[in-house]
Amino acid sequence: MSTNFRSALFVLLGLIGTSFFVSCSSNETGGQEEEVTPEVTGITLDQTTLSVALGTSASLKATLQPEGVSGAISWSSSDPSVVAVADGDIQPLKVGAATVAASHGTFTATCAVTVYEDEGSGGLDPVPEVLQGEDYYVISLDETAFKTIESKVAYDLRTDDVDKNFYIWDGTLTPGQSVGKNYFDLDEGWMSLVVGGAGWSGAGYNVGPGFGEVDMTPLFNAPEDYYFHIAMKSANPSTVYTLIFGDGISEAKVVLGSGPDGDGVAPYGDFERNGEWQEINVPLTYFHEQGLFYNQAFSDVNILAFLAGGNSGDTVDMDAIFFYKKK
Repeated sequence: MSTNFRSALFVLLGLIGTSFFVSCSSNETGGQEEEVTPEVTGITLDQTTLSVALGTSASLKATLQPEGVSGAISWSSSDPSVVAVADGDIQPLKVGAATVAASHGTFTATCAVTVYEDEGSGGLDPVPEVLQGEDYYVISLDETAFKTIESKVAYDLRTDDVDKNFYIWDGTLTPGQSVGKNYFDLDEGWMSLVVGGAGWSGAGYNVGPGFGEVDMTPLFNAPEDYYFHIAMKSANPSTVYTLIFGDGISEAKVVLGSGPDGDGVAPYGDFERNGEWQEINVPLTYFHEQGLFYNQAFSDVNILAFLAGGNSGDTVDMDAIFFYKKK
């Protein structure tokens, strides 16, 4: 074999080997790894509570976790007659409450939606003086008036039949008829009861242990600035109403009438008995005089109870019940 032939053969074999090597290298390192899509680990809503006026609309934004993951989200309403929902758009249909849920697979996030009657800007306009204060501890109040002071509410203690309940002692009172306008001249309800045939009658508002602690110590620190407010009406001049307050340690009474209550407690004062709403404001200094200070947080108490004597047929009509700091 000539020298030139052998040299050409070695060059050809070298080229073939190089080509084979490059081809194998390309198969091992040149391909792309398959991209893995992250799994959904949860879902959140941008709001967990929402108040919407009739005639308006609102929206909720649902976000899947972790950030950046995508997927289909289904929406539902616990009461479609109150709130309709589609793709997060909330449409109120009537006054009431419903829970809106956003779901993906086994994950669900909820928002408690309250629908209220629109009164102008969603509250009272003009705003009554009694709602121009600060630091409200609300026991009973209609939704429109509550909306007016919502940003200034320290505790919403209105009944929810879960952690905050209204009770009647031994059937001594029966439901009355809350016919006509409430204290704020709105077509919204108030507390109306009728005394039964017992020698006494009573009911009250209980804040149960499930609600947690209520901290009313600002009232203790500045009793001269705070007041208890209630609106009442009656056409019977002889009915003596006794309001009983407690913080789990002490009690205080506010007797409204022309004479003492059944325990001989002298009246704080009275209100005009003309069948029209009357406003009563009691300074917290009066509570201090009886040894009730609200000087520590409390739970599981009757925050307000009341007695209305034992005259069968007498009525108890109350509205707009709260503690507040006068402006």
